[in-house]
Amino acid sequence: MIQVIFPGGTVAEGISHFDCDAVIGRPRAPLPNVEPGVEDLLAEMARLGVSKALVRHRACSEVGPETGNELVLAQTAGRDELAPVWMLTPDSFLEPGGAQAGTGRMLDSGVAAAWMHPAGQDYVLEPWCCRRVLTALAERRVPLIVEWENVTGRQLHEVLAAFPRLPLVLLRSPRMGRNRTLYALLEEHENLHVAVTPTYSVYRGIEDLCGRFGPSRFLFGTGYPEVEGGAAVCMLSYAQISEQDRLAIASGNLERLLREVER
Repeated sequence: MIQVIFPGGTVAEGISHFDCDAVIGRPRAPLPNVEPGVEDLLAEMARLGVSKALVRHRACSEVGPETGNELVLAQTAGRDELAPVWMLTPDSFLEPGGAQAGTGRMLDSGVAAAWMHPAGQDYVLEPWCCRRVLTALAERRVPLIVEWENVTGRQLHEVLAAFPRLPLVLLRSPRMGRNRTLYALLEEHENLHVAVTPTYSVYRGIEDLCGRFGPSRFLFGTGYPEVEGGAAVCMLSYAQISEQDRLAIASGNLERLLREVER
């Protein structure tokens, strides 16, 4: 937890952050001065005042989903502050029982959410390609994490429209001022949630998002380990929004999404 002094001397204490955008695992090209494992992530969380984090494993995209999913479960085991996320593909859960049973086993394993990485796994995030898995996630209201660079606006629109019960969390929206595609998607789809991470360092961007769409669909994310997470803390801490809205974005909205999963 952290203490923030706002312009004019207003003090906010005890802001607890729930990070929706953290990745562990050594990349093929090592990052300078960072070994992005559990211990380093926990140290970074303590430095920034982050109490919880959704955690993905880099091996899912650089080795294979099955390997990365096993690693993220093993490496976050016993860490209540770390919630593992599994990577899924269109051919996940082909065993007997189908995707619905597979999703149940995933949740029973303690997995908090799913993510898809179509650009790195040779498929497209469209209903005709991913319907079986997306249907199973939507039925249980499991949040699905997708990175901006992996999808197009049309693909997002089609998935959000076809699966209105699916909470889709969009990571790493680029710094583009008023992002016309993003705003149009937010206007059309109540099930779209957007991570406010250092890549979305838009001047008065959080204020504009909350003013236009309300605060309930925006989530805090650090972008660990590729970017400086302190930028996300600073951006949210000094945004000129109500304290209630700030707390919702910092942790409340993500906690609500996870409570709504039908386990």
